[in-house]
Amino acid sequence: MTGIDMMSTAGGILALGLVSALVWEAIKHLAPIRGYVLRNTVREWLRSGPAVHELYILLDASFSVFNQTIPRLLAAIQNAVSTAIDMPSRSPHLYDALMEGEPTDAALWRKYAVHRTAKRPPKSTAKIPVNPDAATANQSTLQQRRLRLVRFAKKHSHGPDEEPALMARDRIERFLHRRLDSLQARCESRWGRVNQIGTASVAAILVLVIVRTTPPGVASITAGAALVLWVAAVLLAVLVNETLRGLTERS
Repeated sequence: MTGIDMMSTAGGILALGLVSALVWEAIKHLAPIRGYVLRNTVREWLRSGPAVHELYILLDASFSVFNQTIPRLLAAIQNAVSTAIDMPSRSPHLYDALMEGEPTDAALWRKYAVHRTAKRPPKSTAKIPVNPDAATANQSTLQQRRLRLVRFAKKHSHGPDEEPALMARDRIERFLHRRLDSLQARCESRWGRVNQIGTASVAAILVLVIVRTTPPGVASITAGAALVLWVAAVLLAVLVNETLRGLTERS
């Protein structure tokens, strides 16, 4: 093989790799592949249909949430998880799925959170006067309302189960931090694998098209040469795709 042939072969591999990476990037932007992959990953992470449904409600049930970058998706899920932990009675199935493996702390914090919610002061039933002259007469009612709120805060600011519950909440936050880290690693691994498979598939299709459309009198491409061309193109395409994915994740 002459130097010109080697240069043309290297140029062909470079062009094939770049085209494969760009075609796969276009497919990802046109089709919601990322959304389906990440949504299924989150479903497997929770392993509970009702819990997934409650998570969708906290995420506003929008598929576009899953079709964004992994850091943005994890930020949205973290906000939803914080809401579920703060109010266990609002999303009980999601709370149970998140707290799988920590039953003691889960029960302690649920009891405290429900008790704290039930102990909230009742809303004022006093109507705002329409007549400006009635504002002075209503001043005493507002002062009595403030005094009741102050007495309520002093009475319920410290309960017998508050310190153990807050310690349980601290352990729960560390536990959920590890769970979210595992979800992030799972999403990155799954999505990276899909990217590699997609890029390799596009490169294989392009090599097959080249082999099938090459006239017999122009050049002869053996099966071994086609395999080498495909492997080299896949390696280059994966490298380009990972570079583009890293730039997209940081943007």
